[in-house]
Amino acid sequence: LAQNLPTPDKTGRRGSVWLLPELAAKERPAAAARRLWRASYWLLFARVACPRPVALRLHAGRGLVFAERLSHPSLAAELAAGALTPTQLVLAASALGTSVGRLHAHGLGNRDLKLENLVRTDRGQVAMVDLDGVRRRPTLDCRGRGADLGRLLAAFKAAGEPGGPAT
Repeated sequence: LAQNLPTPDKTGRRGSVWLLPELAAKERPAAAARRLWRASYWLLFARVACPRPVALRLHAGRGLVFAERLSHPSLAAELAAGALTPTQLVLAASALGTSVGRLHAHGLGNRDLKLENLVRTDRGQVAMVDLDGVRRRPTLDCRGRGADLGRLLAAFKAAGEPGGPAT
């Protein structure tokens, strides 16, 4: 399935990941690849920032999902390096709050909400780049929403509360 791709950048229990100059590719079991592909479109419909899906290839029970690769480092890496000004921190926090609000308003949740899976875009948004944890439920079903927010709060506290508690 991935015979024309170079050596994977990451290999884990669920599959491999390739970070190409313009694309990111994830290899997963076929069902997981389909879920990942659908999650991209759910987020786009909800207007939650995420990499644009490019292609899905299924073969022999495995799948490859290709998506746009965002050029910025993760939010965790930027915070660790002290690369964000106070204004950028406030804008990122606001953009992330808007995205999480839209995510939940559309009945979506993301159990992988952590700073390592968030990337600032050139347009000032904060994109969710690891979509393996995105799930959809009826919009009135609020289970898991507090857990999503709790994970973000824990990541924020672990990063030393950049910008202070008001952020």
